[in-house]
Amino acid sequence: MEPIEKISFEVEERFSALIMDKMNARKGVYITSAPYNDKMIFEFICSTRALIGIRTELLNETQGTALIRSSFHEYKPYQGPLRRNFKGAIISMCEGTTTPYILKEL
Repeated sequence: MEPIEKISFEVEERFSALIMDKMNARKGVYITSAPYNDKMIFEFICSTRALIGIRTELLNETQGTALIRSSFHEYKPYQGPLRRNFKGAIISMCEGTTTPYILKEL
């Protein structure tokens, strides 16, 4: 069993596609969206582990304008593996050679 959260995003309308893409990649289930003044509010249900790091990503990509609220919703059976994050850098302290076999798991 894993915890599931209900998460809502309040963003400018121009970032609507970004929210949908981010939550789709994290296996989020779309609930609803509605306009609010000059913004859009989106609601999703998503596993807690899938939401790790989303606040920082969205604040960076929406230039700090996103409002994010989340609360516990329920427990559900394991939702399956998530897509791996391939961002990052490998830094070495010395020169040398390596093999793809070693780097594959990083």
